[in-house]
Amino acid sequence: MSNRMLKGFRHSRILINGIKLLSATSVSQFVAVLAFPLITRLYEPDSIGQLSFFLVLVGIGSILASAQYENAIMIEPDNRNASALVDLSFLLALAACLLFFAIACLALHFLDASFQFLLLVAPLTLLSSLGWILSFWWNRNNRFGRSASYLVIQSLASTGMKLILGFLHFCRWGLFVASFVGQAVALFSLLRNKPKPETRLFQFSSYRMRYVAKKHFAFPKYTLPHRLLNIVVNNLPILVLPLVFNMAEVGFFALALSVSLKPIWALARSANQVLFQRIGENRRNDVRCYRQVCRFSLNMIRIAIPLLLIVFIVLPHATPLLFGNGWEQTGRLLQIMLPWILTSSLVQTLNFIPLVYSEQRKAFFFEIASALIQCCALAVGLYIGNLTITITLLACAVSLFSVSQLWWFFWLLRRNQDCDNRRIFRHA
Repeated sequence: MSNRMLKGFRHSRILINGIKLLSATSVSQFVAVLAFPLITRLYEPDSIGQLSFFLVLVGIGSILASAQYENAIMIEPDNRNASALVDLSFLLALAACLLFFAIACLALHFLDASFQFLLLVAPLTLLSSLGWILSFWWNRNNRFGRSASYLVIQSLASTGMKLILGFLHFCRWGLFVASFVGQAVALFSLLRNKPKPETRLFQFSSYRMRYVAKKHFAFPKYTLPHRLLNIVVNNLPILVLPLVFNMAEVGFFALALSVSLKPIWALARSANQVLFQRIGENRRNDVRCYRQVCRFSLNMIRIAIPLLLIVFIVLPHATPLLFGNGWEQTGRLLQIMLPWILTSSLVQTLNFIPLVYSEQRKAFFFEIASALIQCCALAVGLYIGNLTITITLLACAVSLFSVSQLWWFFWLLRRNQDCDNRRIFRHA
């Protein structure tokens, strides 16, 4: 087979695998959003608020549990070492979740009975972590279809169980049980096929696990704090709003997030991957990309602004029709969040630019600054004690900071384009 044919085959495999994962992400998000008009009629706002707080804790726990060693599975050249990374990640996750369970038991001595769901954080974190670890393993073995089906099955099973338990009036624990069922069923789909004997999992070789832990220590040292800060920043409102507001008010905001920012961010991350590949290739070939990114961003803004204006006008009338009576507060919060949605989606789409020009350190400082600004906005809002004012301050702060990030992205593109022009001129 010629080199050209091999190259074309590899590119087609990459394209097919990318389409599988992106399609699975889109389908899982679409299923979740499509079910909300029924879920909001079956469950009370405080149940939605509790579930959102619960899932944020599970997300943070999943980041911490395996110390991010699962990321090394994709880059480890030796198959046996890669399987040892799976074993190491699983043992770390198991130990971390035992610790989380002990902390939850201790915390319940100081909290009322409505927070009993904290006992379920550790078990679901373990299931979620194991699913994430095995997804990396199957991706390493070029089984992207298995990872894609994992996302879709999890969404379908979880959403289906929420609806079934809601119709059966299991409203107290229905959302939490549904999350467990969705994760367990999806995890089973990853465990169906056994790997080859030479890459068998769960051998727990202490020598190999110590070796890979030392070899890939950069992941817990550098990747872990960055990922942890990122997830805390993205979910900061859900974490701090329960300090002042009741879970029903948290539920109004959580629904607004779930039907707007979360699916839009998922689509933005898909566009991010496509643009990252294109701009990175242009960078390697000394092709200037400032105008391309400007044109793409302007087209996004031209499409988004009229759509957001229409949404702003129809939201007060559409919210009761979509989610039922009693959810009007969600519509008002969504109106406030529209500038936040537009600017943050642009940032999520273009945040690969610092990576292209090796500016990860400054990007991390931007992440820290974003966290501090959001903390200040939330602190003022919590002090005032009004949810609408709190979200207004937060949306303004995030929007203005996102604009500054976008300015930095385009400055990086323009500066490096000027450097490329000078280099070409010198060579000429």
